Amino acid sequence: MKFGNLKIGIRLALGFALVLALMIAIIVVGSSQMKEINNSLQQITDINNVQVERANNMLDSVHVVTRVIRTIALLNDVPAQNTEKERIVSARESYNENEEQFEKVLPGMLNSEKGRALLEKAKKLKAEARTINDQIVELAMANKKEEAVKLLLEESQPKVTEWRDTLRELNAYASECTAIRAEEAKNSYAKALIMILATGGAAVLLGLLTAFFIARSITGPVASLVNVANVAASGDLTSDIEVKSGDEIGKLATAFKTMVGEMRGLVREIMEKSSALSASSQQLNSSAQQTSAGASENAATMTEIASTVEQVTANVQSISQASEVTKGHANEGSGGLVTINSQMQAIAGTAKEASVAIDGLNTKTQEINQIVDLITSIADQTNLLALNAAIEAARAGEQGRGFAVVAEEVRKLAEQSANATKEISGLVSAIQTESQKAVNNMADGGREVEGGTRVVQEVGQNFQNIISAVQDLSTQIQEVASATEEMSAGVQNVAASTEEQTAAMEEVSASADSLSRLAEEMNLLVGRFKV
Repeated sequence: MKFGNLKIGIRLALGFALVLALMIAIIVVGSSQMKEINNSLQQITDINNVQVERANNMLDSVHVVTRVIRTIALLNDVPAQNTEKERIVSARESYNENEEQFEKVLPGMLNSEKGRALLEKAKKLKAEARTINDQIVELAMANKKEEAVKLLLEESQPKVTEWRDTLRELNAYASECTAIRAEEAKNSYAKALIMILATGGAAVLLGLLTAFFIARSITGPVASLVNVANVAASGDLTSDIEVKSGDEIGKLATAFKTMVGEMRGLVREIMEKSSALSASSQQLNSSAQQTSAGASENAATMTEIASTVEQVTANVQSISQASEVTKGHANEGSGGLVTINSQMQAIAGTAKEASVAIDGLNTKTQEINQIVDLITSIADQTNLLALNAAIEAARAGEQGRGFAVVAEEVRKLAEQSANATKEISGLVSAIQTESQKAVNNMADGGREVEGGTRVVQEVGQNFQNIISAVQDLSTQIQEVASATEEMSAGVQNVAASTEEQTAAMEEVSASADSLSRLAEEMNLLVGRFKV
């Protein structure tokens, strides 16, 4: 992707990212060099200087021991000699401690082999000198002054002198390491300064180049766009802009190019429309005059329609009154049918009650027949018993005569009872026959009443249908009446609107003239643009 096609924000971000990367590089380089300098300085302060100090301390301890040995050799006071002897012990402890620390840190120093050789030589001389010095102390403590002094001068002093020289060389070695580290720190500083200045210069140069290219990629297209915009503002819409970048400015230039093209087409269309508008305004003026004449004719027609609508309204009102009368008669007929229906239902109820009573009478006559049958059976048995009694009385002779008379009377009474039951049975049969006829007649009457009731209900339903139809007719008549009234009002409104339309057409005609003049002025204004 070309750099010019990147968005402005991305380009700026890349530029700042480059500058930040260079700054980070400067920081990294500087930090690395500062670390080297710090390591050298730390080596000097924490190791080399301390080692120099320790070498000096060991040398001082040797000086102390030498002076104390000389003093012990010259003193004759034993307590004083013991006091000086303790100083030797203290000096030797200090020497051993510094020697141990020096040897422990020695591997971290430069050219440690040289330092190791000097330290070993010093250890050897220390051991030899210590043996001689201990002999001197013993001789001095034994009050052998001459021997002690002789040993001090002939053996101890040369050995101690060599020991001191070795310690001075060890001190010089530590100082030499310090100087080397200081030189390294100086070189690291110079190197860091050069690298920081070089990196900083490169960062400044790249930053300036980045700013130049970014500014150029923005200001160049903007200047071209401003020139084209000034030309378009002067009325020349024929100029075009070449879009080379795909960033926001390129998109803006594309949009501006599209806008100029749209304006060019719009101006052309306005020119065409203004010409058409002038012609249309003339046609509109002519049409307005024709419409005004037609509106006058419509006004006369609306007046005739209004009178016709008034006649229709009067006829509808007459029909409405007649329907109301019909509705009243239908309501009266429906009320009479309701009364007849109630009476028919009462008759049907009475017939059902009579039928139930006759059915009860039939039941009772059947019970009477059962009783008559029982009485007949009893009379037959009584007659048979009386006959048997008469036979037995005849067999008895004179003694049974009175009993025979009684038996005869009983037989006669039984015959009378049998005859009476036969008459009752005949009457009951007649009653059952007549009651059955009555039941059948009542059933026929009930069916007739039910048929009449159904007919009355059907007639009542017909009356209800008539009433509903009359009500619907009345409603429709009312709607027609309302519609005719609205039609009459509408016709009047149309007539008024027609008059207003006539006046409006006159105004339209005047507006058409004004519109024609405006179209001519628009043609003059649009003619200023070059398309």
